[in-house]
Amino acid sequence: MRRIPIRILLYSAGILFMGHQCTVDRTRETQPLPVYSGEALRNVFYPVGGIGTGDILMGGRGNILEMEIFNRPAMDELSPYMTFFSLWYREGEREPVSMVLEREFFNDFPNPFGLPRQQLSGLPRFEEVRWSGAPPYVNLQFEDKEVPLEIRLECFNPLIPLDVAGSSIPVAEFSWVLRNPGDEPVEFSLAFHISNPLKNLNYRGNRPGYPVRNTQFTRDGYSGVFFENLIDPGDPDFGTMAVATDHEGEEILTGLSTRRWWDDAHILWGAFSSDGHLPGSAGDQPSGTPEDHLIVTADTLTSRGTREVVSSLLVRHRLEPGACDTVGYLLAWHVPNRKLEDDQAFGVEEIKGSVTENYYAAGFEDALDVLASYREQRGILRKNSRTFFERMVNSTIPSPVLDAAASNLASLKSNLVSRIDGGHMHCYEGLGPDFGCCPGNCAHVWNYAQTMASLFPSLEREIRETAYFTQTFKSGYQCFRTTFPIGDHHFRSVAADAQFGNIMRVYREWKFCGDSLWLAGIWPAVKRSIRYAWNGPQEDSREADWVSDYEAWDPLREGVLRGRQHNTYDINFYGANMFTGCLYLGALQACSEIAGYLGDSSEGLYRSVYESGKAAYDSMLWNGSFYIQQIEEGHERYQYGRGCLSDQLLGQYHAFNSGLGYILDTARVRKCLESIYRSNFIPDFSDFHNVQRVYALNHEGGLVLCGWPEGKRELIPFPYADEVWTGAEYQVAASMIRTGLVKEGLELVEAVRKRYAGYNRNPYAEIESGYYYARALSSWSVLLAMSGFSYDGSRNSICFDPVPGREDFTTFWSCGSGWGNFTRTGSGITLEVDYGQLLLKEFGIGRSGPGVPLQMTLNEKEVSYDWDPGTRKLILKNPVLLRTNDRIHISLEHQ
Repeated sequence: MRRIPIRILLYSAGILFMGHQCTVDRTRETQPLPVYSGEALRNVFYPVGGIGTGDILMGGRGNILEMEIFNRPAMDELSPYMTFFSLWYREGEREPVSMVLEREFFNDFPNPFGLPRQQLSGLPRFEEVRWSGAPPYVNLQFEDKEVPLEIRLECFNPLIPLDVAGSSIPVAEFSWVLRNPGDEPVEFSLAFHISNPLKNLNYRGNRPGYPVRNTQFTRDGYSGVFFENLIDPGDPDFGTMAVATDHEGEEILTGLSTRRWWDDAHILWGAFSSDGHLPGSAGDQPSGTPEDHLIVTADTLTSRGTREVVSSLLVRHRLEPGACDTVGYLLAWHVPNRKLEDDQAFGVEEIKGSVTENYYAAGFEDALDVLASYREQRGILRKNSRTFFERMVNSTIPSPVLDAAASNLASLKSNLVSRIDGGHMHCYEGLGPDFGCCPGNCAHVWNYAQTMASLFPSLEREIRETAYFTQTFKSGYQCFRTTFPIGDHHFRSVAADAQFGNIMRVYREWKFCGDSLWLAGIWPAVKRSIRYAWNGPQEDSREADWVSDYEAWDPLREGVLRGRQHNTYDINFYGANMFTGCLYLGALQACSEIAGYLGDSSEGLYRSVYESGKAAYDSMLWNGSFYIQQIEEGHERYQYGRGCLSDQLLGQYHAFNSGLGYILDTARVRKCLESIYRSNFIPDFSDFHNVQRVYALNHEGGLVLCGWPEGKRELIPFPYADEVWTGAEYQVAASMIRTGLVKEGLELVEAVRKRYAGYNRNPYAEIESGYYYARALSSWSVLLAMSGFSYDGSRNSICFDPVPGREDFTTFWSCGSGWGNFTRTGSGITLEVDYGQLLLKEFGIGRSGPGVPLQMTLNEKEVSYDWDPGTRKLILKNPVLLRTNDRIHISLEHQ
């Protein structure tokens, strides 16, 4: 066969990428997101699915790694049985060639029983794959010098900020694009082979072996196979799935079931590799088929027992020289019931193993209904998803920041989050291979996250409502985890960082949506929560029994927390410290502003306690470079004392992101962040000593949680002091950038993403206690910091203040009612609304920007405003409502 060089044209949602020889290409000039190939694909896996729906897990080689649709992650060595894409082609009159549409395996075969054969590992595959993208699109370019076609796969599930329903559809779309660059015609067959996953649910040992039925269907121009398991519809394992294509020239194998050895693989591949057709496509059993084997190409096949049933959906076509064709497959699923994990009950025996409904499933009858609904909406869902993706990748945000923010969106598409019982959000901290780790919306881990608050704020408000309406007692005691199913049973622990972080997040959610009625409804519970610091648990209450060794944290209302302060390091800090203290100050400031807005007379009280505490913490803990801890006598173990804690300004981080601004002295905030960088950033871990959990090593760089620059390290410090958490690194980086330490902040982010480069770790699933660790969703805050974005829905005010030195700047933006694009050049500023709407009264153009405004227009019609040079805001004389496709333009005059 003649060799035809293949041009690598990696096209993702309108963006053209040129391929490169390096393993991970991060050059901003060639593509906004990294391109992974070779060894960099080794650890890549990526979920294709909706929010709270489960997912189809794609491996970096283009392989379907798992079907994680059964309410749990499912990552082990055994992939779904005979589930893969394959290609047969014939160039001109040459001999036909058949291959699995995947990259070849990596040269690492430690299994003493050989490479698992689930997906026919011994068949030919492509030499290389180049992978790029992030939710909602990833693209895989397949390369093989012997293949006369350019082949690309796009994997897609909708992701549209603010559109929770449109982003929560249980469907995966696989679009294969084939182009013939040669001078001879190429005939090809492209097949999707899939075993009915509802028989054995991907468990080992061909169990439970449910009876299943495969049914061929044709509806509204689509043809495919509908999968069912024939069990009680109320059973947690009950479900349906459907695979379909709208391409002409299709062949359908409804089911292939054999009883011995690997006969099914021999029959399937024998037929496909010989002439590019499916077994039985001529209407008869292939010659020599044993009588105890069943090949069904007609309407229905019903199977009982444990043996797998394999179906195939094939498309055949001929490509003339220069011609291109797209072969699309839709895979939809519907698993309506969910058996909650025992650990979600936190020891409450009567609710262990409760069965509830998956919220996503309530809108559909079965997988066929999912397909029908998706097809009706597909055009607008793809359009809005494409717009979001393009706005992201076309921004001028530095590549490592964009990579971190975009790639970590995959967490929202994984089993990390679920929605049950009418829409209640349940979030793990992370995911293990086949279980969720640390359930219950853990408030002091999700404390760091900003992604969901920015893109799907209604889901964040739902979590706040759950915390304050179901987990907060009359005393203000708040369980920092939620027991599921929600009811009169609780996780019996309170955490200081979670208690006050939640208050700051209520403030954030209010500002982002501007809904004063929502704020007024949740405010009484928030007031109880802040006052718990002063009063502690009520006598004779059940929470008093749970915290028998607790006293009020700040009984004298001095603004300083003392005593036992449980926190995200899974221990208790004793004594004044700025980690919990800064969150407390931020919560007091937030309560003061909320009270003032709602006309609550307690505004002054919160303000005075805040001012007192701020002065006290400065006096007690500031050592000239950073804030230390005053350890209470008798509690020396698991503290940090004179150490420099990376998270000591977490409350200031929240204040930046919520719009509170500085809650500490500005000079000291910057000095503190400089100290954290000098003390805790390790550019090379090869000489670093760490006996704790290891997330950075060898010559990698990263930020440890605590350093002791004065050399007075505790003999036994708090358990995670020497660890590297990406969520902490991002929050520190964001605060650095907000305070002008841009170089240092970007260095932290770049160090993180170098540790997640595919060959070492998965770039789409940052780890801590499990994959997709929620704390890493603080990555979005770095994007916000680079753009200097803030929004106050209570004032209809939006502001952008990009980092200095970036005169020509563009970025995606979002708020509670709409999203779009912001662009600043030397001559003007443009704000576009791509989705939703934006009611605008104030427009801040930032202190770092050039010039002063000359004119403001809305869709080329002049808008009257007053200019405030002190705040650099345009104050509109009459508010304007921007709808989808509207744009504001501000002409600038240089001074």
